[in-house]
Amino acid sequence: MTLRQLIIRGTGIALALAFLVYAGIESRGIFLGPTIILDSPPEGISTTSSLMLISGRSIRTKELTVDGGKVFIDTSGNFSEHLVLSPGYNIMTIVATDARGKQHTITRHLIYDAPHEQRIVTATTLAATTTEATSSPATTTSGINI
Repeated sequence: MTLRQLIIRGTGIALALAFLVYAGIESRGIFLGPTIILDSPPEGISTTSSLMLISGRSIRTKELTVDGGKVFIDTSGNFSEHLVLSPGYNIMTIVATDARGKQHTITRHLIYDAPHEQRIVTATTLAATTTEATSSPATTTSGINI
């Protein structure tokens, strides 16, 4: 085997390996699925504000939802959304879905420590709603009061 043949074979092998490495890197998204990098909020945060900023970045994501509502993702994968919390314990679920239907889910547990005045209004509203529901007469599907 001549030196020229060795160089040609070596170059061919090097190009084939380079192609395989490149193909492996480019196709990793098919196997990995989407990824969510959540900047805010941290897990278990307690806040006195009813408005919570959810922000971060998603990779290989076609659709992103926060508690079932779609969230806009810019061309770099960044997202930012505000979520209104209920007084007390809240569970937030973020789901990223890629083009093949693979999903990545992050769940955050948040506590909204509402001001005392708001707790009273919420409790009063809940009590009034419960009283209205139990004091109104039941109606069957035929419209006859029972």
